[in-house]
Amino acid sequence: MSASRDSRDSEGKYQDDCEDAMVAAGDSSREKRLKARREEERRREEDRQVEIKQAMYNAGDSSRERRKKK
Repeated sequence: MSASRDSRDSEGKYQDDCEDAMVAAGDSSREKRLKARREEERRREEDRQVEIKQAMYNAGDSSRERRKKK
């Protein structure tokens, strides 16, 4: 009976190890998605800041042009 029990214990441990590996892989996959999402949000914010600066520059340019025409 003890041989049967040892076999069952090792199979259970193997299954636990497999489940742990799958969970760890899922966690790293989730972390990659979160990191990619944060990076995309950071890029969008940088692009938005560039657009705002360009709009402010263009507004100043058009204001100067209007004053020159007077």
